[in-house]
Amino acid sequence: MLGVLGENVDGDDPLTFTDSVKEMMDQLGIGSKGRDLYDFGPSLPKNLSGKIDLPVDSPDGSDAQEAWNQLLVPALEDSIADLHSVDGLTILILTSNELATIGSATGTSILDAIELDFGDVSVFEAELQLWLSRLLLMSALDIDLDFDSYTPIEDRIQIQSEVIDANSALGTLIPGHGDALTDANLANRGAIDAYVAASAFIRGEVDH
Repeated sequence: MLGVLGENVDGDDPLTFTDSVKEMMDQLGIGSKGRDLYDFGPSLPKNLSGKIDLPVDSPDGSDAQEAWNQLLVPALEDSIADLHSVDGLTILILTSNELATIGSATGTSILDAIELDFGDVSVFEAELQLWLSRLLLMSALDIDLDFDSYTPIEDRIQIQSEVIDANSALGTLIPGHGDALTDANLANRGAIDAYVAASAFIRGEVDH
């Protein structure tokens, strides 16, 4: 998952920008500052008045859906599958050297090794499952908005008239995407199951 977000390379297909996080940010006019994996916080371009002002060829809603279906959903699914290899007998240790590498990138200082067990991993899985559920749900709904048409935002956008009324299909189920809703529901259940497993494990731990 982190590899996808931090991979600062173009995608394999030169005819599209939806197969690379870097290209999506390029297309949105986002500068290089804030793209670092350990300090991730890219900001959208603004005009001289400080208003968000997207390029005219910025990705629209359907581009965003295509990008996260190609990049983020598979990465989340792979990460969740990897976490399933951790059981109640497994203990993962992040050494001081590994933490020092992270600390040098994030500006934090953690000297002692950290122990991660099944409870910690299950909490993390619950979070990933929730993100997966959100993306799958949004994949099934029509969000085909031309975002750059609403910028620069000089005045308050009239959500009802300018967005909802002007896009009658907004938020409706995309034909043929019912499976995504089913998968979103399964991911929600996975999040609940992971949380319950984490809670049971943590409550049953014996401090030494």
